[in-house]
Amino acid sequence: MPLGLRLFDWLVSVINSSVCADPDSWTTFIGLLDVYGFESFPDNSLEQLCINYANEKLQQHFVAHYLRAQQEEYAVEGLEWSFVTYQDNQTCLDLIEGSPISICSLINEECRLNRPSSAAQLQTRIESALAGSPCLGHNKLSREPSFIVVHYAGPVQYHTAGLVEKNEDPVPPELTSLLQQSQDPLLKVMFPADPEEKAQEEPSGQSRTPVLTVVSKFKVGLGVLI
Repeated sequence: MPLGLRLFDWLVSVINSSVCADPDSWTTFIGLLDVYGFESFPDNSLEQLCINYANEKLQQHFVAHYLRAQQEEYAVEGLEWSFVTYQDNQTCLDLIEGSPISICSLINEECRLNRPSSAAQLQTRIESALAGSPCLGHNKLSREPSFIVVHYAGPVQYHTAGLVEKNEDPVPPELTSLLQQSQDPLLKVMFPADPEEKAQEEPSGQSRTPVLTVVSKFKVGLGVLI
């Protein structure tokens, strides 16, 4: 797991343990959800892809569990109601996270292949494998390899240069081993000497254990949130 993600996980666990009440004594509570802001900048990379992916997921959840459910309830009760037409963004989610092939799976596959990443080659793979999606576009005037995702909030152009490197965000095994031997309390928590975890994060060339990438970890975390 990358150093930044370990530090972030530790920080979240500390905050949760500090503010969380005893579940056995819960009678009433206030839940806070800091919704991601949709991002579209002149230069968009993996950070914006993850953030906007989360927005797509939360938008779908809101539509399914609020708009659709409310309107169905009004219909059952026979209320006079002008039905709201809402946009179904499942097509965009299929493009980003769908199985077996999606933008996320193609980026993760580039990481598993463990070869020098070419921005132009990644763009070609995405456009070729996902050409049938109406939510995938391309700016022919762009001088840099990129692709466009037509989100519910608007189209965003993502540059493919650096996507794979950011997704791997590796910590050299020598540094990991050194940090695991540290006597610092914080580093001992962040880098436990766990053989199973080490085997997962540092698979050999013959191993088929999935590489824990930024995208895969973000996807799992988002699923837990939903």
